[in-house]
Amino acid sequence: MQTTEKLFYKEPFMREFKATVVDVSKNMLVLDRTLFFPQGGYQEYDNGTLTKGDALARVNTVSDENGVVYHQVDSPDLFAAGDEVEGRIDWDRRWYLSTLHSAQHVISRIVFNLYKVYTTRSDFSVNGGMVSFSVNFSNDWIEAVEGEFMKIAEKALPVERLFDGANISIKIADIDTSPCGGTHVTTTSDLKSVYLLGTDKGKLLFDGGSPGTIRLKKFGREHFRIRKMYNFPDDVLKTVEESINTLNDMDTALEKYKVEAFSNALRDESLVRQVKAVRVSVIKNDELDTKIFKKLIKMKDTVYTSDLYLISIDKKVIVYAATNAVGAIDVCGWLINESHGITGGGNRKKVDMMLERGNFQTIVDGVISKIEESV
Repeated sequence: MQTTEKLFYKEPFMREFKATVVDVSKNMLVLDRTLFFPQGGYQEYDNGTLTKGDALARVNTVSDENGVVYHQVDSPDLFAAGDEVEGRIDWDRRWYLSTLHSAQHVISRIVFNLYKVYTTRSDFSVNGGMVSFSVNFSNDWIEAVEGEFMKIAEKALPVERLFDGANISIKIADIDTSPCGGTHVTTTSDLKSVYLLGTDKGKLLFDGGSPGTIRLKKFGREHFRIRKMYNFPDDVLKTVEESINTLNDMDTALEKYKVEAFSNALRDESLVRQVKAVRVSVIKNDELDTKIFKKLIKMKDTVYTSDLYLISIDKKVIVYAATNAVGAIDVCGWLINESHGITGGGNRKKVDMMLERGNFQTIVDGVISKIEESV
């Protein structure tokens, strides 16, 4: 089979092209010419579309075997040998991968100049970039390497493709010239968005471009580094993110419920009627005495253990967890301040009050009023 003319070498910034179908085999199309960059040189393949009239097929993967470029499409039955087609590459994806590839050339040169360490492998995909060196990359190098990288990016140096017969090289001003058949940006100013994430088993992780900037804003550098290291599939990440959003919504609803539940508990007339002359204890959990806490827990089968303030009334316990709307410490403070006479509890971990029924009703009304004012 005839080799494919590779337009991406001579015209790396074209986005559309016309070609003729040479062969259709299963879900693979071979064209006489193509702009679609195949998997190679550790750079991920292009995506895009091929159309014939109104018929459209998506190009999912692209590979090169002995000079023949194969386009894996989702609707191969639309095409036959001899058909004239139009191709369009996913330019955003191409530009992102080009950004990572050019960034790797600059990073590799900086690391060699500073530490005399050679690059042994690199990878660029929609999930970001990675570079391996002849020794493990040290996190102690990140600040110096990133500093030098930004100086080069600010200079807007030209990035050129050089041809010597069948050999292709990428020249970045007088910084670096390396053999490379991948796609690249036009100047180093296109690399200003690139940042170094850190290391994974001695390999340097980095990202940039529009996708990298979005991920940085969304996850933060450390979170994204962990996310990238474990290489979770996008569908899993989407499910996790949706779950987190759902939990946040549930948490907001729960906070509102807790405030309402506490107010309703204090309004419970049967509870108020049971109060004659009893001891009321208010305990703050991050300062509480363990023995006192255990004793109070015995009064109720279930208690929450996060940000807890316990208000015990005789052998009934109202449990209130802190919320954003009304802090538990405020409620406890209001309970004390609304009380008529504190008769014990010298330490700040526990405040005891002897209350009569009428006094307790007044206290309850005062606390409810404070809660409603705050929500």
